Amino acid sequence: AVYAQVFGPEEKGGFDFEKTFQPGNRRWAFDGSLVEGAVKSLSDGVNAFYLARRVYSPTARELTMSLGSDDGLRIFVNGRDAYGNNIERGAVPDQDRVTIKLDQGVNDVVFKVVNTGGAAGFAHRLVASEGEIPHDLFAAILPEDSLSTAMQERTAKSWRMTHSEEARALVETREKL
Repeated sequence: AVYAQVFGPEEKGGFDFEKTFQPGNRRWAFDGSLVEGAVKSLSDGVNAFYLARRVYSPTARELTMSLGSDDGLRIFVNGRDAYGNNIERGAVPDQDRVTIKLDQGVNDVVFKVVNTGGAAGFAHRLVASEGEIPHDLFAAILPEDSLSTAMQERTAKSWRMTHSEEARALVETREKL
């Protein structure tokens, strides 16, 4: 029932920090602990969690993502139902590989994780196309003195998360503590 139920965030315009959703007048909140490629633990119980990100695309194109979820997962792009997997499982990275269609400009990608009981979790990472530089690694081609310290750190972290299974495993272990 929760998998098919519409709570609001999945609708077009649902990724709005000012908007409230039922039940309980819930709002979007920024969570800086989400790390691309690592499992993010979510609250136990029978419920639905919404996570979102904005993706800018210079042209209309397809984007491939690698996903993991505990349990079911739905994806909405600009309010359009783009993917669904109504399943019961534990979350690990790279369980599903999905290609979604992006519009030119800013795209709201909303992930609905449906938990059927017990622990819940979610993992995602964008998969770069052949010859494409992943988003956070783009700064690596710029002169180092043109980057802020924060951007240098973000680029280094992105490199580790993109190219090191050990780094992703350490982040996941730390998340469980």
